[in-house]
Amino acid sequence: MAELILKPNLTSERLRLRALEPEDVDLCYVWENDVELWQQGSVRTPISQLDLKRLIEHSDLDIFQTRQMRLMIVEKDTKVTVGCVDMFDFDPFNMNCAVGLMIDSPFRRQGYACEAMKLFCNYLFSVLGMHSIKASLRSDNHTSRSLFLSIGFEQVGCLPQWIRTFDGSFVDEIVMAITHKV
Repeated sequence: MAELILKPNLTSERLRLRALEPEDVDLCYVWENDVELWQQGSVRTPISQLDLKRLIEHSDLDIFQTRQMRLMIVEKDTKVTVGCVDMFDFDPFNMNCAVGLMIDSPFRRQGYACEAMKLFCNYLFSVLGMHSIKASLRSDNHTSRSLFLSIGFEQVGCLPQWIRTFDGSFVDEIVMAITHKV
């Protein structure tokens, strides 16, 4: 099992995680309204550009108010945005949260997801002081399961037949988690 190295930064040799900017509206609009991506997440409804603009306008609010945060994943050399990471369901009393990740299709299977999630988890542990982080995913999403296992997450639960697919069948939801070792 790989162990996360805690460093309070948002950059690696290849990537940088950055805050949402107004110019991200169009790209986020495409991602949020991609029906194929809905299959992997819990959102099943379109989102408007106006709602995304409001989200970005309020992204400067403290996470203790919003209980969520999105950072864009950017290639340092090219400045191209390759995806995003999300923190949500933040519980400030227990210092835990859930995370999500999306890599745009042209950039998948190039190591961006693993590198970005390591950076993000390091940030959540070392800067925001999280104690535990969880990720929920479909049991048939083997790529994401492998990713989370590779950076130290463990499977801690399974909700049988929890997620309804577009064809009307059901698949299990796997819960993965990692706890900061003090």
